[in-house]
Amino acid sequence: MAREHEVAHLAPWRRRRADRAMLRACDRRARRGAPDGAALDRLRRERELADLLDGSLANGDFSVLLQPKVRLADGAVAGAEALARWLHPREGTIYPSEFVPVLERSGAVRALDLYVFERVCERLARWLREGREPVPVSVNLSRRHFEDPRFLARFADTADRLGVPRGLLEMELTESIFLDDEAIDNVKRAVRDLRAAGFSCSLDDFGSGYSSLGLLKEFDVSALKLDRRFFREDTPRARDVVEAVVRLAAKLGLDTVAEGIEDERQLAFLQSVGCGLVQDYVFAEPLPFDEFERWADTRARAVASGAGSASRSVPGMPAASRNVRTAASMSR
Repeated sequence: MAREHEVAHLAPWRRRRADRAMLRACDRRARRGAPDGAALDRLRRERELADLLDGSLANGDFSVLLQPKVRLADGAVAGAEALARWLHPREGTIYPSEFVPVLERSGAVRALDLYVFERVCERLARWLREGREPVPVSVNLSRRHFEDPRFLARFADTADRLGVPRGLLEMELTESIFLDDEAIDNVKRAVRDLRAAGFSCSLDDFGSGYSSLGLLKEFDVSALKLDRRFFREDTPRARDVVEAVVRLAAKLGLDTVAEGIEDERQLAFLQSVGCGLVQDYVFAEPLPFDEFERWADTRARAVASGAGSASRSVPGMPAASRNVRTAASMSR
């Protein structure tokens, strides 16, 4: 569990003071005849969410789900990504699209990342105790961690305390992290230190609009996650771009993970060009830990029997679960 003093440290009083100042500014504009009701409502909502965070982490109101990563070569489960869902007892479900930007701006996202990381380590430790074959799990790492040169110790200490090999843990970094010129040296050092400490690092949302091939030269990441924008249009040019990126990644020794895959035709194409993994609803939605274990067991039996090829969904997995996206299943 995230410790209360950590949460307090990561949600400082300055955040609330800034929120109040912004609200007063909106109020002044409204009184001068320049109403900004939508902005005022948004600020009030952001302050509400920030104030709810401390208690929700302490009370375990965040649920951690795992979305499988399926290896296209043989259809086996080769990993998972941990995603957070906020299930507040009074507010109900609060979606990542609403709470993640708020927590990013306040810095409180660091407490959430640590909370998710610890839940993942606890489950990996349980798998090891029970003799279950573990799969690597990736967790999101906010840029806000890089403001603290000692952030790595918190993650390393948690993994070591719970007896989880660091090689089973991957840190996902959105590519926008790498484009903050003022913090670029901190990011370089952090990625280098993460790798030296035994963690894997992946570049998430590659191709989302910020990409620079220079990132692959400058930063020692171990995997690329191809953004779903690559797959919105199924044209010869789009396919050529995907194939080129996959081959470049292979030349650099990087794994590739595709997101945003809708159907088996796309799966067949990705398999033909050598993409390593797919993580999306075409295989499975994000699942609670126990459901993930059952899903993975079913998948393993299907693969062993020859019925779990990359072009086939797991037996018993409802079509709606494979193909329907909901707001509750957005990233993080």
